[in-house]
Amino acid sequence: MQGPSRKASPQPTVAQSSAPAPAPAHARAPAPVQRDLALLLDAAEAAAAIALGHWRKDPKTWDKPDDAGPVTEADLAVDAFLRDTLRAARPDYGWMSEETADDPEDRQAETL
Repeated sequence: MQGPSRKASPQPTVAQSSAPAPAPAHARAPAPVQRDLALLLDAAEAAAAIALGHWRKDPKTWDKPDDAGPVTEADLAVDAFLRDTLRAARPDYGWMSEETADDPEDRQAETL
C-alpha cells in the first residue's frame, strides 16, 4: 500500500535581469588606483614566493628592540623586496613597515 501522494511544491523562480552585474568596486576606481592595485597584487604574489622560500627552513630569528617581538630573515627579505619594488615604481609615495625604521620624510608623502 502506498501512502498519500504528495504534489511537489513549486520552486520559486528568480526573475532574470538582462542588466549586467555591476563591476566590482576596484574596477570602478580611477585609473591611478587600478594601476596601484595591480602593482600591489603583483608585488604581493612575488613577496609570497620569497616567504615560501624560507618556509620550513628554520630561518634566522632576532628579537626586535623594546620587546617589539621577533623578526626573521624571511620578514626582512620580504620587506626589502616590497620596499625596493614599490619605491622604484612609485618614488613619490612614502613607505611604512613594521620591519623598517620610520622616516619622517615618508610621513610627509601624500600617499603612504
